[in-house]
Parts: sequence; C-alpha cells; structure tokens
Amino acid sequence: MEIFFMYGKRFSILLVISIFLSSCKFSCNVDKTGKQDNNTVSGPSVVNGVLISNGIDITASGVKIKSATLKLDGGAKVPDDNVVNLNQKITLVIELDNNWTVEGGKSFIGASEKITTSKGYEVLNAADLFKDNTMTGFDPNDTKYIQLDAVITKGDPSVSYYKVEFRVWDKKGDAEVKGSYKFYIQAE
Repeated sequence: MEIFFMYGKRFSILLVISIFLSSCKFSCNVDKTGKQDNNTVSGPSVVNGVLISNGIDITASGVKIKSATLKLDGGAKVPDDNVVNLNQKITLVIELDNNWTVEGGKSFIGASEKITTSKGYEVLNAADLFKDNTMTGFDPNDTKYIQLDAVITKGDPSVSYYKVEFRVWDKKGDAEVKGSYKFYIQAE
C-alpha cells in the first residue's frame, strides 16, 4: 500500500491499493456488447445536486459531495459499463463541496476499503488506510479531493464482478462518506 500526494492546481490524496489474488490468470465472460452478465451500470446522473457516474452508490453526512466518478490511469473516465482490463487501475474520485473538521490547521480523516468477488470471497479489507497520518493530519485543501484506487492483477475466471465498499470519515467529527460500486474485468 502506498500513499502519494499529487500537487498541482488542485491538491488531492491518491491512495493506491493493489490487489493480488493467488488464482490463475483472470478472465470473465462478457457478451458482445461488453456488458457483464447483462448487468448495466448507469451513466452520469445528478442525485440531490451530486454528479454521480458509473453506478456508484454513495451517501454522506456532515459533508457535502460535489461529485463521484471512476477514472482510469491517466484521467479518462471508466466506461459506463464499468468493464476494465486486467492490471488496469480504477480510481474512485470523490470531490467535496465543503470540508471535514479542521483542528490546528489540519483535517484528520480515515478511509477504509473492502473488496469482495461476486462469489463473496474477500479480496481486501483495509480498516484505516490513513492510520499513519492519525497524529499529523492533512492539509484541509487536500482532503476535499479523495481518490481510492484498486488494481486487479490476477484472478479467478469464475468471478463475474468485484464489489468495492468504501468509507471515508472525520476522526475529529461525525462526518462520513460511504458507498459502493461494482466493476468487471474484460474477457481476454
């Protein structure tokens, strides 16, 4: 697990999580349209003033979400059907309209991520991805842009999808953002 800070016009936190499965080379069945098991993932929509894409199910309390989407390495949006290639990084990007509690010029947040397969197998269960920053905190501007990444490098050909459940919370207050999304690996 690595944490990178990206500095530019906007600050963001990039959390990279590589998921390694001990199975054989991963593939799954997709129909000719590229949609997995006839499941469809909705395109961009506005729900309660929040721009949400890729079928992300997300809720917030104590903070206001501006947008939530999935991106590929390089910044391109994940296709609406959430089908990606093996070894292709998926980035959940959450942009907030307001911020977390600020104490001493810092925000103190935690983030967890759980990834399971369509068969219920738990691939990852990270309780607090930001635990190393519990004492130091983050610049409040950085915490308005949360990015959580996952990469499937190997897998089980019988897995039809992966479900990612995430939670980001304020360690100095009651605010939190939580939700889930599914993604599919393109058949080879």
